[in-house]
Amino acid sequence: MSWTRLRIAVWLACLAVDVIAASTSIQLTTISNATSPGVTSPAPLDPAAAAMEQMTASLSPCALNCTTREVAKSPCNATDFTCICTNRLLNGNIGACLAQHCTVTESLQAQRYSKTSCRVPVRCNTDQGPITWTLFSIALVALAARLISKIPSLNPAFSFGWDDWLILASTLALIPADIGSQILIGIGLGQDIWMVSPDNITQILLLFFIEELLYSFVVAVTKLSILIFYLRLFAETWFRVVCYVMLGVTTVYGIGQILGIVLVCSPVSYNWTQWDGEHQGKCGNVNLMAFINGGVNIAIDFILFILPVTQFITVSWTLKKKIGGDGLEWDPAGYIGEVRRNAESDV
Repeated sequence: MSWTRLRIAVWLACLAVDVIAASTSIQLTTISNATSPGVTSPAPLDPAAAAMEQMTASLSPCALNCTTREVAKSPCNATDFTCICTNRLLNGNIGACLAQHCTVTESLQAQRYSKTSCRVPVRCNTDQGPITWTLFSIALVALAARLISKIPSLNPAFSFGWDDWLILASTLALIPADIGSQILIGIGLGQDIWMVSPDNITQILLLFFIEELLYSFVVAVTKLSILIFYLRLFAETWFRVVCYVMLGVTTVYGIGQILGIVLVCSPVSYNWTQWDGEHQGKCGNVNLMAFINGGVNIAIDFILFILPVTQFITVSWTLKKKIGGDGLEWDPAGYIGEVRRNAESDV
């Protein structure tokens, strides 16, 4: 899957806040008369008061006001855990109030309280990290085999060239990219947004922005490496002209993709700070950019795939050599960056 250019959107709280769920687990402690004769046991807390105390400690004043006001209007009793958690109208009203009157951070805090109190299962899609590292290891092995095969004493007719340098650069760029992916998982990527702290959300978006740049570099450089490999492999005039044209197109595509990522928001930091609604800035049409990028990327990949097929049909190579050439064309060390995206959290 190509990088869908999807930025993590501004997550707004839209579901309900459970005002008192934890009150059902509160056990009132009484002091036995036999423990200390003459000492009067404190009066047990009223359930509604206990619920309010729990809610006050967990929610911001804004979220607390939305919750108490909407619960008072609803048919739910303040201590009816089941009613509050399952009443969709109440949930929608609280969510609308939060979105209108509270900050994004306060809304997320309220959602966390609501979801945990209502015992909603926490989604966590962070178990695909090992797949990323497995694929990366395969890429390293493939790259090592490729470089060893270019040792002059082993293959004097097909020495180390620019296609190898570019694949090496592409693979090296994957190292910080994969490390960044692991860091992202560690700070909350792949979890429900309300379970991630505000500071971590900002860090996730910042690292995600850097990952986009690395990914764009890997994709463009890999395509350039494949095209240069074609030029070393085939001598037919029309084929080489097409390869040179595609080299220009791919170079422009790669530079444009990176510039688009950097310049789509102003200031640049708005890429990772806009989510909280507390920063000033503006962004272009990110969705349109993603569709254009995806379309161009697929078109270039299709051309890169078809080009050697036109030569393999007529070339007088043995079947073994044709398979070998096709295998080098799609060296895992080159395209592993794209495969890696399929294994990650959406984030």
